[in-house]
Amino acid sequence: MLDSRSNVSLVAAGIFGAALALTTAQALSACNASRNRSQQPSAKSSVESKEKKEEEEADEEEQIDISKVPEPVRAAALKHFANLKDCKASRENDHGAQIYEIVGKGGDGLDISLNITSSGAIFEVERETKADALPAEVRATLAKSFSDATVKKAEVIEEHFYEVQMTRNGKRFEVQLSATGRVREGKD
Repeated sequence: MLDSRSNVSLVAAGIFGAALALTTAQALSACNASRNRSQQPSAKSSVESKEKKEEEEADEEEQIDISKVPEPVRAAALKHFANLKDCKASRENDHGAQIYEIVGKGGDGLDISLNITSSGAIFEVERETKADALPAEVRATLAKSFSDATVKKAEVIEEHFYEVQMTRNGKRFEVQLSATGRVREGKD
C-alpha cells in the first residue's frame, strides 16, 4: 500500500529560494556527523543551479485560460481559493503527465500557487509569507550568508510525494516518487 507523506520546506523567491532550501537540508543533515561536508555545494552555487533549472522549466509552461482547466483540477484549486476568476493557470508536461499550476491570492491577500495533476491531486503548495515570519534560524542564515541582499519575497513550500518500501534480491529499500511518477533524487 502506498504511504503518502508531506515534506514541508521553506523557500524564499529568487536568490533566497535555493538558499532556504539548502539551509533546510543542511539543518536536517547536521545531525548526521558522518556526512562529508566537502561534497556539499555552496549556497551560492545551489542558488545559481536552481535559477537555471527554473528558467528551463518556465520555457515549457503554457499559459491557459482558467476556464480551460479540467474539472478535477478546478475542484482541487477551489479548496484553496474562494473562486477562480482572479486566478491564472498554466500547464506543462512533467514525466509524461500533464500538470497544472494555479496562481492566485489567498484570504490574507498573499500569493498562493498550486501544482495539481490532471486527476486533481495537489502535489505542491507555495504560500507567500512575510520575511519576518520566517523561523529565526532561517533569518539568521540569510543575514549571515546573504547580508548584501534584500528579501523581495518569501514562501513556504509544501511538497507532497509518495514513499514506497520495496525489496529486491532480498534487500530492502525505499523509493520516493512525485505525484507524476518521477523518482525523487537525493534520498540517502
